[in-house]
Amino acid sequence: MVREALFISVDWGTSNCRLRLVERSSLRILTEMKTEVGIRQCYEGFQSQKDQDQESFFGQYLATQVRRLSGYGDKLTIVLSGMASANIGLKELEYAALPIRASGENLITEETALNTLSNRCLLISGVRASQDVMRGEEIQAVGLSEYLPVDGEAILLLPGTHSKHLSYSSGDFHAFSTFMTGELFEVLSQHTILVNSLEKTAWDDNSKGPFLDGVRAGVDGRLTRELFGIRAGAILSSTAPHLNYFYLSGLLIGDELRSIARDPRPVFLAASKPLDQLYLTALAEVIDDNQIHCIHPEAVEQALILAHAKILATHE
Repeated sequence: MVREALFISVDWGTSNCRLRLVERSSLRILTEMKTEVGIRQCYEGFQSQKDQDQESFFGQYLATQVRRLSGYGDKLTIVLSGMASANIGLKELEYAALPIRASGENLITEETALNTLSNRCLLISGVRASQDVMRGEEIQAVGLSEYLPVDGEAILLLPGTHSKHLSYSSGDFHAFSTFMTGELFEVLSQHTILVNSLEKTAWDDNSKGPFLDGVRAGVDGRLTRELFGIRAGAILSSTAPHLNYFYLSGLLIGDELRSIARDPRPVFLAASKPLDQLYLTALAEVIDDNQIHCIHPEAVEQALILAHAKILATHE
């Protein structure tokens, strides 16, 4: 097979779809676009009609977006990851089993067609553990493995709505855990009794104190005990809502980091702004400075494209 100079990288998540035309030699993005039609909305559209089966409906939508992105027609391979391989996506694939190689070569992939396009489309699976699953973060991990030690062990920390902690050892990701930190923060701050005690604000020097108080309480296992205390403090002590906001953030992040606090392995933090500042501050409180390694946000942004290129190379 002739190695293509370009490929199309597609990350189709729950709430949006991002497409990029990528130069393989440099991983430079030549053009990109993002739609707000994620897997959930596309699935709702599929359910509201009866003319097409699920794979045809999703394939038609994606083919339309590929045409908008690229003037190369049917010539380029599409590498597709995220929720597209879920049961509500383009085509359901089984989860790949651990361990996962840093090359991504043992992820489950399947070539599929996109209706009116003849492009080769590589659909990539998620990954399962005995009591956990992920779709999307495994692609980040494959890309970010370039920044992990060739030999030895490490923890790759991917903060987010559902934070992932991946255990890495000499070229393999052999375990992972999921923490609903971001989703819990959203629910607690917007849909509970705490809503009137919190005020979203930008991070500054005054935020660090209450944030670290929260981190320590979370690491100590006082999450549920301290939650109502935020409300009580606002009433009895008139604690400023913007300080409560960062206390709650620290409390949840601290609870997430409890296992890391007892782990001697180096931690590689891969976070976009503003989470990078919060997690770095929390990690510095929880573990030794020499355990902490920060992957630059630009590298985090590039990880998915790098992983897609690596996986594409295993199919040539």
